[in-house]
Amino acid sequence: MKAVILAGGRGSRFGSLTLQIPKPLVKVTGKPLIEHTLESLPSVVTEIIVVVGYLGTKIISWLGNEYQGRNIKYIHQEKAGTGGALLAAKNDLVKEDYFLVLGSDDMFGEEELPKLIIGEAVYGVHFGKPQNNSGYKVLLDENDYFCGFESTEDLLSYRYFGVGAYILPPSFLDLDFRRFPNGELSIPHTLFYANFPIKTVKIDKWMPVNNEKQRMEAEYALKNNFFN
Repeated sequence: MKAVILAGGRGSRFGSLTLQIPKPLVKVTGKPLIEHTLESLPSVVTEIIVVVGYLGTKIISWLGNEYQGRNIKYIHQEKAGTGGALLAAKNDLVKEDYFLVLGSDDMFGEEELPKLIIGEAVYGVHFGKPQNNSGYKVLLDENDYFCGFESTEDLLSYRYFGVGAYILPPSFLDLDFRRFPNGELSIPHTLFYANFPIKTVKIDKWMPVNNEKQRMEAEYALKNNFFN
C-alpha cells in the first residue's frame, strides 16, 4: 500500500517559526513533525508519496529518497487544500486498490493507524473536544458509516470530528472535488457532497500540532508516554 503525506502547507498559525522552515519540519521532542508521521505508518505501507509546497526543498533535503527502508517520491502541490494536494498524486495512485492519506501535522499512537486497514474506504475520526473551535461535527449512521456534517454553536461539547487520516480507492480521485469558502479543495467536503460510502474508524490517541500551544502539548504528551 502507498501512503500519501500532505506536507505542502506553510503553517501560518506558528507565526515567525515557519518563516524559515515549513510546518512539517517543526520539531516535537527534537524530531520534525513529518518524521513522527512516518514512524506511525502501518507496516502494510511499502511506498511513500510526500506532496510538498511551501519550502518543499527543505523537506526533500531533510528526508532524502527513503525512510526506514521505504522509498519516498516527492510531488509538488499546485492546487490549494487537502484535495488539491491529493489530486497532485493522482497519477501515482490509479493502479492501487486503496491508499492511505495523512497530514503531516497530526500525531498518532503507535496502534492507531493500523486500525484503518480493514479492506474498504475509511475516514478516521476522534471523539472529544475539537482542537480548532470547529462549529461542525461528523455524523455516523448506525453502522458507523459517515453520513454528513452537522453545524453546532456549542464549540466546547464532545463530538466526532475528522483527524485527517483516510483510506481511499482510486475512484475517489475521479469525483468532483468540493471547495471550502476560501477556495481550497477539501477531501471531507468532497466525501459529503458525493455521498461517497466510507466507514468511520475511531482513533483514540491523536493530537493535532497546528500552533505553538499544540506543539508544547504534544511535547508533554510524548514525554509522558501518551502515545504508547
